[in-house]
Amino acid sequence: MKRWSGLLVAAALCVAADVHAAPAASRPASAASKASSRPGKKALADAYAFLRNLLDPQELTPQDKARIKKLIALLAHDNWQTREKACEELSRFGPEALPLVHAAAGSKDPEVVMRVGLIVETIEARASDVGGELNPVIDVLTAGRDKSLVGMLIKLLDHASVGGRYASEYGLRRITGKSFGYSAYGEVGERAAAVEKWRKWWKESKAKFSFEKVASESKQFGLLICDGPSATVSAVTLEGKVLWSHKVGPAHGLGALANGGFIVGYTSGKNPVEEFDREFKVVWNANKVSNGGVGVYDVRRLANGNTLITYLSGGHVSEVTRKGQIVWQKKGLSYPISAQRLANGNTLIAEYNKNRVFKVNRAGAIIWQKTGLKNPCDVAALANGNVLIGLSDNRAIEVNRSGKIVWQQKCTGRAISVCRLPDGRTAIYVHGKGAILVDRGGKVIRQLLKRNTTWGRVRMAPVADLNRK
Repeated sequence: MKRWSGLLVAAALCVAADVHAAPAASRPASAASKASSRPGKKALADAYAFLRNLLDPQELTPQDKARIKKLIALLAHDNWQTREKACEELSRFGPEALPLVHAAAGSKDPEVVMRVGLIVETIEARASDVGGELNPVIDVLTAGRDKSLVGMLIKLLDHASVGGRYASEYGLRRITGKSFGYSAYGEVGERAAAVEKWRKWWKESKAKFSFEKVASESKQFGLLICDGPSATVSAVTLEGKVLWSHKVGPAHGLGALANGGFIVGYTSGKNPVEEFDREFKVVWNANKVSNGGVGVYDVRRLANGNTLITYLSGGHVSEVTRKGQIVWQKKGLSYPISAQRLANGNTLIAEYNKNRVFKVNRAGAIIWQKTGLKNPCDVAALANGNVLIGLSDNRAIEVNRSGKIVWQQKCTGRAISVCRLPDGRTAIYVHGKGAILVDRGGKVIRQLLKRNTTWGRVRMAPVADLNRK
C-alpha cells in the first residue's frame, strides 16, 4: 500500500530532531550519540519503498482495493469520528487509488460527495508535488549512508515531474558536490546530455564512492541576507565573512535556490519578484502574474518549481507557476508578511495586522493558529514541529504545537527575520542593527552583517551554493 507521505515526513523529522535537538557544543561526541542520528531500519525501508515506487509505480493489490472500498463505505457512517478517520486514511493513498475514489462521487449523500472531493484534492496535490515528498526521503537515506541512493537519484533525473527532477538533482549535489550542468527546467535534450554525464561518472566512481565525513555544521551552512533600503543581497558565512554582495532592488523578500541562485521579492518596481542565477543574471520574474499585486515581503521557491509569494499590499499568499498562473491562493488577509509551504502541503502564514501566525490546508481552512502576537514579521517551521517567529515587540520566539513559548530571544529592535540553524543557533535580522547570531542560551555570538536599516531577510543556504569561486 503506497501511503508514504505522513510516515516518511515523520521519519525525516525524527532524524532531524535527533541530530539537531541541541547546539553542537552541548552534544557528546561519543560513538553512541553519532549512531543515534542514523534512521532506524523501518524508516530506511519505508524510504526505499517510496523511491522504488517512483521508479517503478506498483498497481494496487487486491487487499488495497478491498480496504479502499471499505473506507469509502465508512464515509457515510453514522459516527462522525469514523467518517473523519476514513477520510484521513483514504487521503494517504497514492494516485492509483483515484479511480475507485472518483466512483464514490456519484453518491446521493452530500457529505460523502464533499469528502470525496477533499480526498481527491489532497491526493492530486501531493502527486503534483513529488519534490515535497522526495526531499524528506532523501534526508532519511542520506543519514543512512547507503550509496545506492546515488544511483536511484540519477535515475530520477528523468522523472516526468519537474518537482521530482529538481529534488533529485538537489539531493545529488548535496551528497556529491557535483552538478554536471543539469537543470530540472532544461529542455529534454539538455537534460539528457547532463544525465549521461551523471551516469558515466557514477559508473566510474561507484566502487570507490563513500559518503564524506559530515563537515562541522558551522562550516556546512551560510546565510543569504537581503537589505531593503540598501537594495542588496549578501552571502555571509556563520563566521561573519561576506562572500559577496549584489545590488538588486528594494528587497524585502528573499529565498535561496537549490541551483545556487536566489529569488527576491520587492516592495515596489516593475517586477514584484525576480530570480537570479549564480552569475547574478535575472532568469525569471513574476510580472506576468495577473491580479498579483506589489509589496512582496516574502518569497519561497517550492519543490515543484512553483513560487510561493506573499503580497502584503495585495492581502494574499499565492502559489505561482513559472508562466505566471496562480494555482493556489489564500486571499482576504490583512498584511500577510511571511509564508512557508510545509512538507504535508499545508501553508504557514504570518498576518501582521491580525497579530497572529496560522496554518491553512490546501482548501484554505485554518487548522492551527497562535494569536495575541505583536505584529509578527517572519515565520519559519522547524524540524521538531515547532514554529519560529520574529516579532515587532523586539523578540524572536519559538512556540510548540500547543502554542506555548518554549524559547525566546530579546533583541534591541524588532526581530524582522528569523532562521534556525542545524546546530541550534538562530540568526536574526534586527531592526536598526542588521543580522546577528545567537545561541540557545540567549548569548549574542557575533554580528553577522551590520546594517542600520528598517527591513531585511535572512535565509539559510549551503556554503557550497553561496560560493562563487
